[in-house]
Amino acid sequence: MLIADDAVALAHRPEGGFRLTTDVGRSYDVDGAVLAVGNFPPDPPPGVDKELLGSFRFRTDPWAPNALSRIERGDSVLLLGTSLTMVDVALSLTDQGHEGPILALSRRGLLPRRHGPVAPPAPPQVPPVIGPSLASSLRAVRHAVRTAAEEGRSWHFVIDSLRASTGAYWQSLSAEGRARFLRHLRPWWDVHRHRLAPQVDERLRAMMAAGRLRVVAGRLEQLSAGAGDDLRLRLRPRGQRMGEDITVRHAINCVGPGGDIAGTRDPLLRGLLDAGLVRPDPLRLGLETDAAARLLDRTGRIVQGLYAMGPIMRGTSWEITAVPDIRVQAQKLAAAILA
Repeated sequence: MLIADDAVALAHRPEGGFRLTTDVGRSYDVDGAVLAVGNFPPDPPPGVDKELLGSFRFRTDPWAPNALSRIERGDSVLLLGTSLTMVDVALSLTDQGHEGPILALSRRGLLPRRHGPVAPPAPPQVPPVIGPSLASSLRAVRHAVRTAAEEGRSWHFVIDSLRASTGAYWQSLSAEGRARFLRHLRPWWDVHRHRLAPQVDERLRAMMAAGRLRVVAGRLEQLSAGAGDDLRLRLRPRGQRMGEDITVRHAINCVGPGGDIAGTRDPLLRGLLDAGLVRPDPLRLGLETDAAARLLDRTGRIVQGLYAMGPIMRGTSWEITAVPDIRVQAQKLAAAILA
């Protein structure tokens, strides 16, 4: 049965199972539940004045309906972030006829890498042996890339060969090791793992060559209301002590899905957290589960009949956002529940 409604509450029933409440007030008694809520809404980056959050000049969520509709053809636009979301927004603006300057800002200024050329069938790439040490694993991956190049293969094959073992490797890391990965290696992993189709990359490079898109590595120090309807951007380019003041007409948050579930405003998740029925993972990337996707309560005990699937398990499995990964997880989880 498919119900077109929002789930707003889930609570234990005294006789067992759960009671699900929807936004229109209906209730459903169920024996178990799977939280497959997808990505969290984007969070505004630090440095954005609160008074801008309700303004049409600053879009917190680039995927909201009509998020780009009030941007005029010649308006200057700031895109916060330089990942795939930024690429999608920049090309969407172009497709709707926008011709004004676009500034894309992120801490490192890294752009997603391009997919490699389609190659003839070849023996599968043997994945590098990685262990619980981030430093040794990085050396192993770099060595595999060099070896692949000597054999006439690109680095793409090496990165793709890690896909099947990424979850197991992530789970083998200590909490400190995972935190270090997020601080130092995540941006590099993201741009090599989540890539651009060649035709998309060519469009992006053409925008940069024409001067319509400028990518800057630096820190957002402040984004506030300027004169009239303009926005005042204060940024400090990477490696420099002096900041720059820039005026833009619009700003769009392109940093991707929200990353701290402890501050979620979603009524379903907020209620589960407040009731102690679930708890954030140690890095607060999602909810904490065991390896079988069973959710843990505030005390760390397994909640019988309550499971998670997809991006909400990022803290447990890390790579769990792409359709192939979710498809495999869904198959395993269905088998476990039926058993």
